[in-house]
Amino acid sequence: PIVDDEKFVLDLLLREKIQVVQGTGFSWPRPDHFRILTLPYADDLDAAISRIGRFLNGYRQ
Repeated sequence: PIVDDEKFVLDLLLREKIQVVQGTGFSWPRPDHFRILTLPYADDLDAAISRIGRFLNGYRQ
């Protein structure tokens, strides 16, 4: 689980080079969400989602 969304987005950026925004950046009350903006080509998006999944499989805070 994500317990610190700011730490999560920084860890994801540093390890997988994928930038997302922490949920608290959009006034979400709990620090356990993140937001994705999708503008790339479908193949790029598919690769990014796979990398996020790989990151989450071993991620612990």
